Amino acid sequence: MKKWIICFVLATCFVYSHTWAVELREYQAGQVDVDAQRVIMRSRTSIPHWADFKPSSNIKHKNFFSRYRGLSSQNTFRQKRQIIDNLGIRHTCYQQYYKGLRVINAEYILHEKGNRIFRSNGIIFSGLAVDVNPTLKEPEAFELALQHVGADIYTWQVKAEDNKRAFGELAISGRNPWLDKENLHLVYRFDIETVQPLARFVIDISAKTGELINKISKMYDNTLISSPSYYNADVDIWATENSSNSSYTSYALSETISGGGITTYNTKVNTFLLNFGMVVLKNTSESVVSVPSSFKQDPEAVNVHWAIERTYDYFYNIHGRSSYDNADKKIEAYVMTNYGGNAFYLSDKIYFGGIAANISGYEFGPLISIDVVSHEFTHGITEYSAGLEYRYESGALNESFSDIFGEMVEKYASGENDWLIGDDVHLNGNGIRNFINPNEDRQPDTYKGDYWHANASDNGGVHINNGVGNHWFYLLSEGGSGTNDNGGKYQVEGIGTEKAAKIAYQALTAYLTSASDYADAYTATMAAAQELFSTSAQESVKSAWDAVGVTN
Repeated sequence: MKKWIICFVLATCFVYSHTWAVELREYQAGQVDVDAQRVIMRSRTSIPHWADFKPSSNIKHKNFFSRYRGLSSQNTFRQKRQIIDNLGIRHTCYQQYYKGLRVINAEYILHEKGNRIFRSNGIIFSGLAVDVNPTLKEPEAFELALQHVGADIYTWQVKAEDNKRAFGELAISGRNPWLDKENLHLVYRFDIETVQPLARFVIDISAKTGELINKISKMYDNTLISSPSYYNADVDIWATENSSNSSYTSYALSETISGGGITTYNTKVNTFLLNFGMVVLKNTSESVVSVPSSFKQDPEAVNVHWAIERTYDYFYNIHGRSSYDNADKKIEAYVMTNYGGNAFYLSDKIYFGGIAANISGYEFGPLISIDVVSHEFTHGITEYSAGLEYRYESGALNESFSDIFGEMVEKYASGENDWLIGDDVHLNGNGIRNFINPNEDRQPDTYKGDYWHANASDNGGVHINNGVGNHWFYLLSEGGSGTNDNGGKYQVEGIGTEKAAKIAYQALTAYLTSASDYADAYTATMAAAQELFSTSAQESVKSAWDAVGVTN
């Protein structure tokens, strides 16, 4: 017998962003799913956005999705990823397909303990009725996609036998940033990487009309030796003996101690572009080499190499994660001395601009401090876990998690952190972003409060609205009291950075999906606090979110 009855009381709904949402408990939750003791419903779909199941339930993976109305046999679900966390809980993420086509952002996670599913969350679209017969052919859509990228050189134009032009996936996608079934389109999705300028975009072209549906950036923003670094004086790093003869031995900034290894390259932009296929795509370039092993001529590269080693160590020792993908993927970093003031994660590699601090007219030194390096590294972890899309609130969360772990790695490496991102690289020492007072850098500290970014620039405010998540993490760690921009008074009991970071990591890797927003982050961190710590920790998580205007 089916286990569903949909019954909503609209008077209990509240408006949240572009959707309404309602939390139902006990009897009302049971009207949605007979096994549920709590559900959160949102207007996108009749499938629970979040469900906590009764302890007496015995729910298994097999036929799980058949319990809900609106999911006909035209819908199938394929496993996208699975992790077993440090608590032994299995988190399995499923991707929805409709008539054989991927429904982008439709991801649902089943959380299993003791062979019983005790919780589920995510987005599944019910009642879909999308015409999946394209009008355009894929080559026509590809030419339209290129017009929206407009690069001078694409990766497939560089002579490298392992690179081909991007081919479009026929899929179903919602228009940026709204995810509801009325706004779903049949699209060709292209993942296009460029050489000049260096970038990567996901482009959705309507397979019916040829119009642009989405343009999403994918450019986020074994001998122990001692060597001088740019920001951190003499540091200990691992290097590899590169060559040896009777007169000298040379060493390379490359090591295999940390999982799949870490290699740091030093290249000028013009060389980087001319040899892009060789240097980046085929990874055959030589790393930074020194004779003897001091690397005194490359302090920027040393700083990056050291910071990546410390970042790897932090995630491995504190969270049990090995590299971006948790499977020891090799880490490659490029210090581009003529590139300019930028740092970014792109396609499993990290790039750092090398503006010298003494060049007149520039506000920043090289973007290679440990909090910046670990910020970019964390983008890789996000890509391999939640996959938070780099736009609007999911993009702001993407940036915020990178900022959070940038601070945590800084503390791990030096014993303390200052709640400023990029204070070493900022010539006046104020940093790029401020956790304690985001308003100082024209960022909001309250959801939809002062400085909230409400338009499409900056990918919908990914580098601005992340101030809300940053301030939440600061309050959760250190505590605080005051009145937010909505007039809400708050008093937060801090739980310390160690606990706060574990909650943030658990939420990112076990609960969030590609389209998660601040409301999802609230629910995910509450669940993580419950699993990891005590009720008091959960209360601190709640009061910290209340303080920044994200309420239940």
